Amino acid sequence: MSNISKIINQYNKKILNTSYSFSSIAYKLFSKKFDIFEICNITTSLEIHEYSKKSYFGGRCEVFGNPNDNEIIHHFDFSGMYAYCMKSNKFPIGNPVFKTTKLNYTMIGLHTVKVKSDLKIPLLPIKHNKKLIFPNGEFVGTYTHNDLKYFKELGGEILMHYSSLEYDKEDYVFKDYIEEFEKKKKKGIYYKIFGKAMNNGLYGSFALNEDNSIFIITFSEEELYGYIKNMNVLSWKKVNNTIIIKIEKNKLSSKFFDKKKKWNSTKRNIIYSSYISSYARNRLYNSFLEVEKSGGRLYYTDTDSIFAGYKTNNIGRKVGEIEWTDIYEDGVFISPKFYYLKNQTLKSKGVKNNTFIFEDIKKMFYLNQEILEFENQLQFKKENFILIQKYITKKININSYNKRIFSENKKNILRKYIYFLSFQKKVGKKYFFILEK
Repeated sequence: MSNISKIINQYNKKILNTSYSFSSIAYKLFSKKFDIFEICNITTSLEIHEYSKKSYFGGRCEVFGNPNDNEIIHHFDFSGMYAYCMKSNKFPIGNPVFKTTKLNYTMIGLHTVKVKSDLKIPLLPIKHNKKLIFPNGEFVGTYTHNDLKYFKELGGEILMHYSSLEYDKEDYVFKDYIEEFEKKKKKGIYYKIFGKAMNNGLYGSFALNEDNSIFIITFSEEELYGYIKNMNVLSWKKVNNTIIIKIEKNKLSSKFFDKKKKWNSTKRNIIYSSYISSYARNRLYNSFLEVEKSGGRLYYTDTDSIFAGYKTNNIGRKVGEIEWTDIYEDGVFISPKFYYLKNQTLKSKGVKNNTFIFEDIKKMFYLNQEILEFENQLQFKKENFILIQKYITKKININSYNKRIFSENKKNILRKYIYFLSFQKKVGKKYFFILEK
C-alpha cells in the first residue's frame, strides 16, 4: 500500500485524503485528468437517474448444460474484459433528452421497449425476483441502442416502444484513460496492481450514488472536537485508537476541505456503467455463437469466462476471440458460482474447503439429491466499522437452479419460454412498467 500510495501521489497528492477505495480514486482521477467530454460535470435529475438505472445489469452468469461422456471440457478467460470494452467502444456524450414521442430505438441512448425473443440463446436480460435472467417470450425492459441493434440482427422483435433517453453524439470517452493505465501496468509489480485497479474500478464507480457526506479518519480526540465545533458532524465512532467521523457536505465543510469547490449531492451518471456492461455481455454473447459454430457445446459462463465441450482436444485453437487455454477430463456445472472440475478445487461461492470429493458431488447432482453441508466455514460480517467473524455450517442446495430448465439427464438446457405480460401505468408525469409472470 505504501508503494501504491506513492504512485497515486504522482497524479494527485491530495486524492488519498478523501478516498477510501480504488473505485473512488479511479473516478476522481478520471474526472480531474481524463474527462475531456465532461461527463462527470453533467447534472442529471433524479428521474433521469432512476430511468437510467433500469438499464444497468451486471455480468452474465449461468449454466447451459453438462458434459457428455465423449466430451472434453475447454476453458477460456477474457483478459481485462471491461477495460477492453471501455477502450474500444463509443459512449454517449452531451446532455440527454427524455422523449415519449417520435421515438427511434436506433438513436444513441436508452430505450424502454416491449420485445419478443425466440432465440436459442436469449440475448436481453431482465431482473426478476432479484435475479438476472435472460428469457425468451415477451417482456419489457430498458436497453442501450447497441443492445437493440444486436437483438434485431439476431432475429428478435421489438413490439412496442414506450420512451427514450436520447443523446446527439457519441465518442471514445474512456480510451485515453485506459491507455494511460495500460502503460502503467507494464512498469512493474506495484504499477501493475495499481493500473489494473484503476481500469477495473472506474467501470462500477458511475453506478454509485454520491452520498451527501464524507468520512474522515483521525487518531486525535482534539481533532474530532475541532470538526464537531466547526462543521456538521453527522456521526462518529471510535474503534481502538481510530476515530471515524461522518461529516455533511455543505458550505462549511467545502470551505474547510476545498475552498475552490462547492460540493453538491447530484447522482453520478449511471448510463456509462450500463453501456460498459452491455458491451461486455454482447462481446461474451458473440463468443457463444463462435463456440457453437466451431462445433462446441456451451456448459457455463461467468461474466468474462466460458466453459464448453468438444469431442477432440482444441488447446491453442482460435475460435473468434477465444483461444482455449485449459482442458479438464470431467466436471459438473450446477448453478452460478458453483461447479466442480475433476482433480481441481471445488468452485463454490462462500465455501473454502473440499469436504466432498468430486465423484460424490457428481453422483448427488445427477440423483437429484439436495443439500450439501460444509462445516466450519468462516463468515465475516461488518457492523458499524467492526468486523465480526464466526464459523458456521454452510448449506447449499445443489438442485435449486432456476435460471434455466435442465433436460432430464441435465446435459442440456431446454428451450423454454418465459412469458411476461406487461402494462404501463402513468402517475403524474412518470411512467412505470409492471411485469407479471
